[in-house]
Amino acid sequence: MGRTVLKPGSVPCLPLQAGLREFPLDGRIGILATQLENIHRDPADRFIMATSLQHQATLITADENVLAWQSELVRQDTRL
Repeated sequence: MGRTVLKPGSVPCLPLQAGLREFPLDGRIGILATQLENIHRDPADRFIMATSLQHQATLITADENVLAWQSELVRQDTRL
C-alpha cells in the first residue's frame, strides 16, 4: 500500500475512488470510545478504533500502540 497524494478538490471523492468506506461518528461510537480499556488516551485514536469495532471493519494503521492493543479489533499493519 503506497501513499496517497491529495490534490486540491480531490478530497470529497478520494475515498470512493480508493475503494474505501467512510463511517459517520455517532453516539454509540462515542460511548464505545470511552469504554475501551488498556489503550492510550488519545481521543482521535479511540474514536477511530471504536468506529472500526462498531462496524466490524479492518483498521489499517502503522500506530504501534493500536497494533499492540489486545482486543478483537481486526487490524492491518502498514509499517514498512
